[in-house]
Amino acid sequence: MTELFGSKEKCLYCQKREMSNSLEVIEEEKGSGKQYQMFVCSPECETALRAFMSFAESKRWHFIGALLGWLILSGLGAILGSVVHRSFILVATLATAGFGVAVWMLPFVTPQTIELFGVKRGIVIGKIGGVVLAVVGLGSTVALLL
Repeated sequence: MTELFGSKEKCLYCQKREMSNSLEVIEEEKGSGKQYQMFVCSPECETALRAFMSFAESKRWHFIGALLGWLILSGLGAILGSVVHRSFILVATLATAGFGVAVWMLPFVTPQTIELFGVKRGIVIGKIGGVVLAVVGLGSTVALLL
């Protein structure tokens, strides 16, 4: 069974509504065997969409590892900072900055964000979120050191 991802009215990659020459892209999810039907407005958007999907597939475990590392280090920093010594909170703030860099390098967003804004804008939103997270982490680190 093929499920529709996105809509037939807008290009999944760039969100253009001009779909007179729309192309149908069928992609199969590895492992589950589910097929997704997507529509793009041009061969260029199809190439860019497939390139990003390939990138996301190859780097998803890096992103999950960065997320787990951030959660573990932030949790340990917060617990040790409140129990042992305040300086352990630096571990949590630096881990936040590190995860911000990871999000900037691997700008993966939710399927709902992709459906709403498209892949192209979703990448930009992910990169901006990563920069904001890194700045907050570094700002918190500097604030603790002062």
